[in-house]
Amino acid sequence: MAGLSAKVAPPGVGDTQYDSPNSPTDWNQNATQTAGMVWVPNALLGMATITLSAMDGTTNLVTTTVESQTITFVTRTIP
Repeated sequence: MAGLSAKVAPPGVGDTQYDSPNSPTDWNQNATQTAGMVWVPNALLGMATITLSAMDGTTNLVTTTVESQTITFVTRTIP
């Protein structure tokens, strides 16, 4: 879904990144584009709550566990 922003608690050590409208390898720091991808580099280990906020003010929560030396993928269907 395009137009989402994300807040991660606890916050990662670095800026949250979003997919780019121009390239599958470039990222931006504004909001999701057509691919609806969010990247949280250097997320802190342990339980994390991601709050996805749409432009209309609705929010969706996602809870996941960030493990050491892994890449954690989480999917969320936005109604």
